[in-house]
Amino acid sequence: MVDFEDFYFHNTSSPGVAVSDPIFREKEPDLEVMLAAYDEVRRSGVTVVALSSDAIGVGDEPHGRDLMIHFLKSVCNQQELPDEVLVYHRGVLLLEKGSSALHFFEILCDLEVVVKACGESLERYAIDLPNRKIRTVSMDEITTSLLRADRVVHP
Repeated sequence: MVDFEDFYFHNTSSPGVAVSDPIFREKEPDLEVMLAAYDEVRRSGVTVVALSSDAIGVGDEPHGRDLMIHFLKSVCNQQELPDEVLVYHRGVLLLEKGSSALHFFEILCDLEVVVKACGESLERYAIDLPNRKIRTVSMDEITTSLLRADRVVHP
């Protein structure tokens, strides 16, 4: 058996430095392979969009509601869609009949994105879901989805 320390320190021109020895020379990383691996990791896992309000930001509610509509439209147009969209608290106001956001939830359902609405919040705001593809779930299920997600997007 070869003693690594003995080999390393006695078979180099400088003690402790074995750069010329092919065993110790590091290979230049392949950038394309690294980027492909990063892209695969980035895309893997469960992505959840969590909507707890009918507006994005605070202070200017009309502008925040407009931003939410633009956000939902943008999500629908992405090449990489979320796995689930969770709607709770004031977010359920986006699901009211006649809401301009409802159209985008219908698109997401048609694209096979799971849309879950909190039953407790729907009851609180007296909202009946006009689209039966949107699932009414308990806050427990919303919590489970959030905890199991690899990425949570909360605009």
